[in-house]
Amino acid sequence: MYPLLEIQDLTFSNPDGSLKNLSLTLHHGEIHALVVKNTSEQALVMAAILKYQESKDIDGEILLSNIKLAKGKQSFRKANIQIMHAKSQVIENLSVTENMYMSSMPKFRPFPFINWYSARKKAYRTLRDASFDINPSIRISELSRENKRIVYFLRLLTHEPKIMILQEPFEDLSESTISIFKDLIKRHVNNGGSILYLTKQWEDALMISNRISILSKGKIINEMSTEEATKNPAELVRRIENINLINKSITDVEDQETQQLLEAVFKAAEFLTSEYELNDILQLLISEAIKALNALNGSIILYDEKTNSIIDEFVINDSRTIFQRLNRSSIYNVVEGKQVYWANSTHSNFKTHFNNTDDTKSFICAPILSRELYGIIHLNFAELTTFTEKEIKYLKAFSRHAALAIEDTRLMGNSILMKESHHRIKNNLQTVSNLVLLQKSALLTNPERTIDEALDNISSYVKSIAQVHDLMSKDHMGRSIINLKDLILSIVQLMDIHPEITVSMELEDIFIPYNKATSVALIINELLMNSYKHAFNDKQTSSINVSSYKDNDQLIFSIQDDGIGLPKGFNITDSKGLGLSVIETMLKSEFKGNLIFKGLEVGCQVEVKIPLQRLFS
Repeated sequence: MYPLLEIQDLTFSNPDGSLKNLSLTLHHGEIHALVVKNTSEQALVMAAILKYQESKDIDGEILLSNIKLAKGKQSFRKANIQIMHAKSQVIENLSVTENMYMSSMPKFRPFPFINWYSARKKAYRTLRDASFDINPSIRISELSRENKRIVYFLRLLTHEPKIMILQEPFEDLSESTISIFKDLIKRHVNNGGSILYLTKQWEDALMISNRISILSKGKIINEMSTEEATKNPAELVRRIENINLINKSITDVEDQETQQLLEAVFKAAEFLTSEYELNDILQLLISEAIKALNALNGSIILYDEKTNSIIDEFVINDSRTIFQRLNRSSIYNVVEGKQVYWANSTHSNFKTHFNNTDDTKSFICAPILSRELYGIIHLNFAELTTFTEKEIKYLKAFSRHAALAIEDTRLMGNSILMKESHHRIKNNLQTVSNLVLLQKSALLTNPERTIDEALDNISSYVKSIAQVHDLMSKDHMGRSIINLKDLILSIVQLMDIHPEITVSMELEDIFIPYNKATSVALIINELLMNSYKHAFNDKQTSSINVSSYKDNDQLIFSIQDDGIGLPKGFNITDSKGLGLSVIETMLKSEFKGNLIFKGLEVGCQVEVKIPLQRLFS
């Protein structure tokens, strides 16, 4: 089978330099990265390609499926090849919609008038599918540089090109914007497109391409499959640097310290392209960073910017000292600053970063910037240390690998989450079936219960379970976690609350695993429903306070009302309530948790305590 695109002996010169007999291929459904070491040489390649489509005055041929493309006369446009330049090609005084569809605006047929409603609707749908939240009517001049670049790329995609030629699409972009680009690129390839990708960043080429060619001094000097490069990234760097592998090694051109740091970064890249789970990769990355910079200990902290919460922390501490954690405000400042930050005990504000600094004399941290999940990589040192540009550079490399690992997990998340969802749905349907059988049994043994009451209970259970799946479907990161705060809010909103009941909530952002969320939702639902139905009777005004928080190693969920209180001599063990019996059994068997009823002077408090360890086991 012929290559989709074949460049044969393309020869070209301009003030940036000379290309001589440049030849390469691009296959169907392939991302072929052309790693070009310097900007001027990259510009030279782009100039040669543009010259081919604008003029006949250039040596060499370009073939599409083994058929020569005519030189000049916009041959690329006719062949449905789109070129993305390093500088965004947008029109500042036009709207996002106009920039995206400038040559294909929908019209009122047979009249030549633009259908603005259809155009904006089309743009909105395209932006939504790209998870890009901007108003399609806004002028391009009002957007940030990064957002202009996304609009530029989306415009090229609206042509549904067979081939895209991209020049440094990720340069100087934040990780969150890069992740949008990666999503769009992968979607384009999955839809049958192919990409020739020019870059100076071998790490980007390693993560996104199928094949890597290396251009130096106007010639292709080497080529590797990405599979080969990911197994041996050190070999890729040697080839990029054009080191003679027979007579030299990388140690001949680098000092010993740099060699150690490079080896650590290469090892991190190998972890990143392995089949390890994300947790394992982050543990390995922090471990290698500690070795590379000769640190005392360190951690990677994942931080949810939307909720200002720490989601997870991966600590490596092989020393006998206590690991000194940065306080929350310091973590937030590093994430917000998006820069490497370091300090040592000679700095006046050093102690403000920690609660206790007895064993730490210096620290350094770098932000991990992903799409919606942020974090830091943080190293502590026992000695008074200042950090060189070289050390800062390699810590940035580790933080970048961590961000890529998180992004790859998110990109894989849809398929993994789909499998997990099918499994959970099957289990949840079985749970519903069991609850229906219990309600049926209760109806047969307790003549005071009504069918309406039983159906209301079943409906409430199903709605609570549905909220878990709804929250999962709305998570842009594709994470298998749910914010308990969102879950409680959604369950409260589903309740048929009497207008005289005032509900107040004090809820912390607490993330719980998806596979435990259904059980937690059923417990919360039953206790809320129990309070609404039984706490007040004919009382005219009433209130309920709902709270959730962490206390040391426990998750605590509490409902307090000012109702009629507990019956005299109440004991949950003797309670005939089916719902309470079910959730107490669930709480003890699945979570080893406790359900505590407290009679108050006015009203009642119900408290659920779940060991955090059981939530994540």
